[in-house]
Amino acid sequence: MNKDCNIVNDLLPLYVDDVLSADSKQFVEEHLSSCDNCKDQLDKMKADITTLPKDNDTKPFKKIKRKLITRLILIVVLAAALLVGWVFVWTTYIPVKYIGEQFYADMDVVFMDDGAYLRRDNLCSRGDVIISYIDNDKENGVIGLYIAESVPDHFRLGWYESTCYTKISNDLIVPEKIKQVVYTDKNGNPLQTLWEKE
Repeated sequence: MNKDCNIVNDLLPLYVDDVLSADSKQFVEEHLSSCDNCKDQLDKMKADITTLPKDNDTKPFKKIKRKLITRLILIVVLAAALLVGWVFVWTTYIPVKYIGEQFYADMDVVFMDDGAYLRRDNLCSRGDVIISYIDNDKENGVIGLYIAESVPDHFRLGWYESTCYTKISNDLIVPEKIKQVVYTDKNGNPLQTLWEKE
C-alpha cells in the first residue's frame, strides 16, 4: 500500500456515502481504476452495508403510541367521572340556600295515626330534621326544629319524591301534648311558627 492507498482508504466511507467533493471523488475513482486492493476494500465496504439489517421495527413506537392513547382515554374517563361525581354531589347535597316565604310555605305539620310529622314539598329544604328543644319548652308542648344541611332526604325517601314526611313526635313529646312547632336556627332561636294549636 502506498500513500495514495492510505488517503483513499480514509476517503472510502465518504465516497460510499457520496459526500465527497467533486475533486476528491475524481481522485478516489482514478485511484480505484488502477488499484485492485482499494477496489476490493470498497467492495467489502459495500457488501457490509447491504448485509446490515434494516431497522424497520416499529414495535417500540407502537407501544409508545398505545400507552399515550391508553393514558388519554384514562384521563378522559377520569375527567368524566369527576364531572359526574361533582354534578351528583352538587345536586344531591343542596343545603338550605334560602330562608324565605316559599321556604316556610313548603313546610307544614301533619298529624297522622302514629305521630306528628313535618311535611316538606319540593325538597326545597333537603337535610335531616333536627329537633331542638328550646330550654324547657318541651314541657309546654313546644317543639323547635331546624333542618341540617348535610344528609339529603332522598337517600332515605327515594330519588323522585317531591314531598317528604319526617316524624317529629317521639317519646319525649307525644302528639297530644304538642301545642306549637317552631322553626329555629341552629342555636335554637325561633325564626317562624310552623304550626300552633288553636
